[in-house]
Amino acid sequence: MKFIIISLCLVELLASVYSATV
Repeated sequence: MKFIIISLCLVELLASVYSATV
């Protein structure tokens, strides 16, 4: 269950970084 939350946060962080770069 914790892995899902961590992966969700990771995806959110990745999207934020991608949005800031592009």
